[in-house]
Amino acid sequence: MLPQVSVIMPAYNQATWLPEALDALLAQTFEDWECLIISDGSPDNVASVANLYTQKDKRITFFDTTNAGVSAARNFGISKARAAYILPLDADDKISAGYIAACFTKLGSAAGIKVVYGAAEKFGAVNGPWILPEYSFDELLLSNCIHPCGMFKKADWESIGGYDEQMLDGIEDWEFWINLLKDGGKAVRANDAVFYWRRKEESRTTKITTEKSVRLQRYIYNKHATLYERFFTDPIALYNGYRSVHKNWKWAQQNPFRFFVSRFRKKITST
Repeated sequence: MLPQVSVIMPAYNQATWLPEALDALLAQTFEDWECLIISDGSPDNVASVANLYTQKDKRITFFDTTNAGVSAARNFGISKARAAYILPLDADDKISAGYIAACFTKLGSAAGIKVVYGAAEKFGAVNGPWILPEYSFDELLLSNCIHPCGMFKKADWESIGGYDEQMLDGIEDWEFWINLLKDGGKAVRANDAVFYWRRKEESRTTKITTEKSVRLQRYIYNKHATLYERFFTDPIALYNGYRSVHKNWKWAQQNPFRFFVSRFRKKITST
């Protein structure tokens, strides 16, 4: 029989933390899953660590690919996945024991739900809750309010062409969520499940400079220009608005969504 959930685990220089991610997976209360570990041309000993687990549990498989970035690794893994439901989980992160069960139940609970994700906590170099804004599509266009470990359907991944493999420097998950939800559908949080996001002294995320961040965001805005124009006056004005946050910081902190919407949201009038 086919598994119900495929966990997609790209790995690059993460052999040190891979056992922690896999042990958390083996502790899941929901057992009908498979895990595909994809080495993105990793130069460390991730293959030997992964193979210890493939021998331990037949639900785990390992693939060694050439280095092409996390999006390509995820896409490769999902293309090989046998389940209808997909859960991306990076090899240095982990999930609570009931995570797959909670997300699986919610994703199948109602028509129109496209993504289910858990609450989030940081661990490692920084510890504590990772507070993300409540999801709305407007909010998602402004900033990523869904962490990378959201469950979705393989059919929906296929319909949008997967993760953007041109995005090699980060925030590819944000662009994926925008692409997945732009034509409708809901993103729902399962608050009784927890995604643990490892924070390191240096990582792909911490290496994103302000200049690189602006470039990555501009790429997303340009790619989805028509979509942004439906919601906002001008993507360039949006950037200028972000800068103005510093001049109105106290009010922006108290009313972040209203702050941005008041400056950029197009007024909808009946025709």
